[in-house]
Amino acid sequence: MFRKPSLNIYCLDFSGSMKGDGNSQLVEAMKQLLIQENAEKNLLQAAENEVNVAVLFDEEVRAIYTSEGADEEYLEELFHKIADEEPIGGTDIYTAMDKGIEFTSMNFDMSEYCTAVILLTDGASQTENRELFTEKYKALGEDIPIFSIMFGDAEDEQLNELAELTNARVFDGRTDLIGAFRSVKGYN
Repeated sequence: MFRKPSLNIYCLDFSGSMKGDGNSQLVEAMKQLLIQENAEKNLLQAAENEVNVAVLFDEEVRAIYTSEGADEEYLEELFHKIADEEPIGGTDIYTAMDKGIEFTSMNFDMSEYCTAVILLTDGASQTENRELFTEKYKALGEDIPIFSIMFGDAEDEQLNELAELTNARVFDGRTDLIGAFRSVKGYN
């Protein structure tokens, strides 16, 4: 009641390298968060003033969806949009995070929220936009942590760099998904 509501920017990797286990794990993760019957069992349910932004990407941003509040119908609708995506193409986590933060800052007063980026990926990204993202992130002057949750055949090198840059952490969603989400929600 006394803390700011959460503004969660979920960057969801639908690149070809996520095909198979990675995609299944990502969809199951979002099912645990967005389907409130599941979320309630794991103490992860959405709060009344919470905002969830989903950035679906491969080598470019495919779509950005939002859901505000704890309305089960809207959260379930968001889940189905995510579950209907197919993994294909390359991977650019940096453009996805950049566009997610940009979209959020244009549509919400981020000073009114505890904002965090939650990147669900296998961590194998193209790097040509890494430097530009780092410069823009630092110029933003906001303390927005970027938490990464690894899936599929995850590579953590790039994700650890992001965690270090943003004072956040990397979690392994393949071994303790619920623990990873509880930790992220605890920080945010």
